[in-house]
Amino acid sequence: MAKYRRWLKAQEAELDFIVSGLLESSLDAQYWENVLIKDFSFGDRSFWKGRVIEIGCGIKGMIHFVKGAGLKVGVDPLALAFKRANLSEFPGTIRLCAMGETLPFQPNSFDRAIIYNVLDHTNNPRQILKETFRILRPGSKLLFSLFAIAPWVTPIRWILDLMDREHPFHLTLQEAVSMIKSAGFEVVRMKTYKRRAYRLWSCPPSSSKHWKHLGANLLHYSVNCIAVK
Repeated sequence: MAKYRRWLKAQEAELDFIVSGLLESSLDAQYWENVLIKDFSFGDRSFWKGRVIEIGCGIKGMIHFVKGAGLKVGVDPLALAFKRANLSEFPGTIRLCAMGETLPFQPNSFDRAIIYNVLDHTNNPRQILKETFRILRPGSKLLFSLFAIAPWVTPIRWILDLMDREHPFHLTLQEAVSMIKSAGFEVVRMKTYKRRAYRLWSCPPSSSKHWKHLGANLLHYSVNCIAVK
């Protein structure tokens, strides 16, 4: 568990980035379609059946562009801040202000769950996975993605913990998979690859943020998996 004050600072940093609008133009239906094909090696829209929830949906998360779901719910602790800032609302998606560690739903309420680039932003990653397992029905699936630190970074992880305001945690692949399995899930598909030029385009080379994101790209790689309850 992260210290609560540390998590609040991470949320403030994330909100500052979102309000800046740097991600707004790129996150659209085509972007998420490409993510499913490249990161998860599938484009089967029938995957999104029944009731679908995204934990940490942000303003333009995958849940807003899912097609075929009977119900779409996005949960984010910053949802009220998004509303006050007049950020994107999507008809057809219910967006709730809640923490993933204490989801306000009954057990066995959903058929699909999304946790995309979220776990390292949270206060308690293990509890979020346990809560996600609780609200999914037996046989339901979790679509999970994380930027994991490279193995050689582990000995100097404490430096990242000091410098990186937006991430209370810096997890390895092994730690993330262990948490998923400990929550009760079975990992049925996994794909890893070097992190793309994520966010580099959003900052000019003269900006300190450009070099920060370049460093993040070198230190992390993408972990994407589908797990079953």
